[in-house]
Amino acid sequence: MDVALYLYGEKLYPPRVTEVMKVLPTKSWSKGEKVVGKNSGTVVVAKTGLWMLKTNSASDDICVHLDELLNVLEIANIENIHQILGVQLAKVDIFILGESSSKITLSINDARLSKLASQKLRMDITLGRLEV
Repeated sequence: MDVALYLYGEKLYPPRVTEVMKVLPTKSWSKGEKVVGKNSGTVVVAKTGLWMLKTNSASDDICVHLDELLNVLEIANIENIHQILGVQLAKVDIFILGESSSKITLSINDARLSKLASQKLRMDITLGRLEV
């Protein structure tokens, strides 16, 4: 399971976001910066700014990952992530890879959902399957 917080914006300035968040991003760039394409390996020009923080936990419990991200926001004393200058889109991305025969259950309690909602964080969930 991979869980990450993504912040995007045309005028996003990653060093400022890092200063506000009080944690180094896993990945970041500004609009117009040259970056290496993830799949192609070719150099492309970033169409928008990005600041991404991936959780460090190896746990299969989604709540452990969400608590890690929510703790970062709490330590940074951020009430609304969209108040950070340049942030146009903020989302939590959850990627789960499982065997084709496995059952995947996500259980997120109302307190966590409420905290995510108060930040106006979109949640994207991608389920991948390993063929066995």
